[in-house]
Amino acid sequence: MYNYIFYFEDIEFHEAVYPIRVCIYEIYNPGSVMQIWAQDSNRCRWFKLWDESSQIVPPTSRLFSPPLSHPCNFKTKMLRLVFKKSSPKTYTKIDAVMLIGTSELILSKNANENLTNVLKRIN
Repeated sequence: MYNYIFYFEDIEFHEAVYPIRVCIYEIYNPGSVMQIWAQDSNRCRWFKLWDESSQIVPPTSRLFSPPLSHPCNFKTKMLRLVFKKSSPKTYTKIDAVMLIGTSELILSKNANENLTNVLKRIN
């Protein structure tokens, strides 16, 4: 069993949006992202958008864009990526992080439907 070390990086974007998608361009040691958080700019609190306890990822560069499992009803321009590493000598390289969102809050007429499914339906 592994003893993982967890650490995070905060990323600030130019404009605050209602998050729809986060794309992470992993180029070295992909699969290290364990959680994605967003900061509510008005209240300075962090809210989890996505988390994964384990993934099996081939050791090759990839565009990682998980479906956001927790809805976000506030604008943000700050993301926090939580990483894991199996030893102090391992590390992850990321080329870019893209935050995709809207300037206005989009709500479904069906309260049980999340934004990801609404967007899939209208595309």
